[in-house]
Amino acid sequence: MRDLQEQQFRQMKLRYRQIHAGNDFPVRRFAESVYQARLKDEPALDAAAFFEEIQVMVQFKMTLERHGEDSAGAATRQWVFRHDKTRDFFLMHAFLADQDDRVLRHLDDPRFRGVYIMLASALPLEEARTLRDAIVDHAADSKDHHLSDAVVQVLKTRRAVQPQPI
Repeated sequence: MRDLQEQQFRQMKLRYRQIHAGNDFPVRRFAESVYQARLKDEPALDAAAFFEEIQVMVQFKMTLERHGEDSAGAATRQWVFRHDKTRDFFLMHAFLADQDDRVLRHLDDPRFRGVYIMLASALPLEEARTLRDAIVDHAADSKDHHLSDAVVQVLKTRRAVQPQPI
């Protein structure tokens, strides 16, 4: 599933570059914004800082525009990710930017479960195995195997599709 997010992101990123005079999509800053919002359980994207980026993401059906009202009855609009997996894709980039700290910090946090599964499929195999070992060790201590079982399955699948040495 991460491959679908990656493909969609590459297409969106190319379109962003065409529209914005060759400038790259600010992945790192946007991912950090998504991470900070997730920590606060805020589903809305930071349209004040990333309005143009979000508009390109809307074109690629990565985000949706929601309309509502505030407490005074004034019309509001905000943008959210269309799918959790799209949010997890950007969260994965935030984790990779601060891998030493974030990867271990959120092992108990179910909001980041999808990120760990994506990391298990995206990291180089040795790094993915190290991640798996940390998650399995944590599961043994916490007695919660929900995440570790999923990550082990991802690595089994990766092992099964990798070419075997002759």
